[in-house]
Amino acid sequence: MAACPAQAQMPEANDSTAVKLKDLPEAMVKGSNPVARLEKGALTFNMPRLLKQLPSDNAYEALGKIPGVQADDNGLSYANLPLTLIIDGKPTTLNAEQVIDRLKQLPADQLAKAEIMLSAPARYHVRGAVINVVTKDYTGQVHTSGQVSNEYTQSRYANDAMRANLIHTHRNVTFDANYSYDYGKDYGEIAHTAEHPLATGTQHYADLTQTRNKYIIHSYRASMEWQIAKEHELSLAYSGQWLSDRLECDAWGTDHSYTYTPSHNKWHNADLNYRLPFGLNIAGSYMHYEAPQTQTLEGSIGGEVRDLVSHSNQVIDKWLVAVDQSHKLPKDWTIDYGAKGQFTRNNNTQRTTDASGNVVDNATSALCIDERIVSLYAGFSKQVCKSLFLQMQAEVENFHTPVWNKWSVYPGMNLSWQASPKHMLNLAFSSESKFPSYWATMNTVQYASAYDEVHGSPNLKPSKDYDLSVTWSFLQKYSLTAMASFCKDYFSQLPYQPSDRMVLVLSQQNWNFTRQYVLNASAQYRIGSWLKGNAYAGVSYSHDKCDAFYDIPFNRHKIWGYAGTVANVAFTKSLSLQIRPTFQSGGLSGTVDVKPFFMLHSSLRWTSPKGHWVLRADGYNLTNTKMVTESKYANQNYRMDLHQSWIRGSLTVIYKFGGYKERQTKAVDTSRMGH
Repeated sequence: MAACPAQAQMPEANDSTAVKLKDLPEAMVKGSNPVARLEKGALTFNMPRLLKQLPSDNAYEALGKIPGVQADDNGLSYANLPLTLIIDGKPTTLNAEQVIDRLKQLPADQLAKAEIMLSAPARYHVRGAVINVVTKDYTGQVHTSGQVSNEYTQSRYANDAMRANLIHTHRNVTFDANYSYDYGKDYGEIAHTAEHPLATGTQHYADLTQTRNKYIIHSYRASMEWQIAKEHELSLAYSGQWLSDRLECDAWGTDHSYTYTPSHNKWHNADLNYRLPFGLNIAGSYMHYEAPQTQTLEGSIGGEVRDLVSHSNQVIDKWLVAVDQSHKLPKDWTIDYGAKGQFTRNNNTQRTTDASGNVVDNATSALCIDERIVSLYAGFSKQVCKSLFLQMQAEVENFHTPVWNKWSVYPGMNLSWQASPKHMLNLAFSSESKFPSYWATMNTVQYASAYDEVHGSPNLKPSKDYDLSVTWSFLQKYSLTAMASFCKDYFSQLPYQPSDRMVLVLSQQNWNFTRQYVLNASAQYRIGSWLKGNAYAGVSYSHDKCDAFYDIPFNRHKIWGYAGTVANVAFTKSLSLQIRPTFQSGGLSGTVDVKPFFMLHSSLRWTSPKGHWVLRADGYNLTNTKMVTESKYANQNYRMDLHQSWIRGSLTVIYKFGGYKERQTKAVDTSRMGH
């Protein structure tokens, strides 16, 4: 995103100065300080000020209220670009899903600011579009605060979630801890219909799959930060999770399949960061992850019977070490350079037997992979003149596995021009690689049902992505972004109906490329003091090409649009209603078309006069929307109606104690775990 020279930055304002009143002859003029400002390559949002307009209770929910940001349970995006989440600028081995869980446990009151960058500086050790979430700093205070909450959710089945957070600062040492306990049962439905193109003729297929998942999740985290002196800090954090679930899938129709999959996943993570006054930062991170599970399949289709038992396990150990140095030079020059080493051992096993106890060879394998990623980077930034800021960098990386030994260079750039205090332009270029999940590269087959097979792709290689964007921010309320993205060797899981047998094959393959051109607009709005919100809308052109997709190579393109808003209606100072409608006109992914959809969420929120108690009543997917995908390309004819997010309501009680104040600056590498 755009950056702003120091001379043009708006001063930080305390909440007490968020509204300025000026006495004029026979008039009173009321002006609001803006929520966002531009700071050297980042569009920075004052989160306490944003939360006054659009109240939220956890950090992840709060990020979804940022103008132009689109949010769902799987992640955040801006201008249709997926955003990597970073917390306090620190590298870690936590993956994207684990960082989202961390933010859902973090009270929104602990947020100081959020920085959106469409080309992240290399010192964060992530590439592409990111949000750096900066939490509040209590150094120098004697401070204790926190919150506890309980959320009861009712859909087809009931679920409950309990959260507790505590932060304590004594002068220059801060302790932070949180714990959450989730339990309940989820329900979903998936309807499949197909006209299968067998060599002997087309055969109809249909089923309705009901899924039920009973789960228990314990999540916990503790951290310590020691402010040794100014710009001299040591921090240590431990986080972990233990999950047990029991997934049942029952499919009826052309075939009958029943699968039962118990699993016991757990992971542990430790992060260490040491920052020194002369610009040196040293970081280390370690992750241990285990995911053992057993799947029992009882199914039949036509005259074929599939009674299989599959035992699988994934054990991952990952280490990360990063060293970064920054030098501030005369005449507004800054030089940055550093290195990162990431070492992973991935041990995957799967053993499948039939009803007679015989081993099924194509569904049995064992694989132990040692992966190494080493990179070096250097860059600079310069305040060229009062209104122009330039930041450039380049990173050299070696990605090594038993299959690949690949060298890559990743350039990046931010050029910002502040034409006037209310008009700012930013040009950003970024490049990155995306790596397949470890499980996707297994040379094995997973039998998901009597009809569905998930095939591994051992030769799957990383993709290379290049993004170019221009952003215009104006009148401190509006922004317009034009973006072009080109991804070589893109990979995605697509369905394929072979003509020699009655199965649906799901596998990930590298494409020639996917291209996307996006025009995105966002705006903040208000009507009096009772309605405040922000809205976004955009149009996207997608072009996907693959010359080696089985016997049906594709070269497809599509134009589609999207829009959404978050609106807060204040009935009183204590009672407000938020509504969040989202719409998408469709979409494209290779041979698959995504059908249009509209979803609506709402939240009624009451806060006690002193802010200690919050009561919320939420409604999710009030339109009871299904996600529908369809493949009717070439000889394919397959449709899936996914109904995982049923109408559900929740009641949440939150108690806050202590008080929160404001923080300075403080990253997250996405890993590829799970299957």
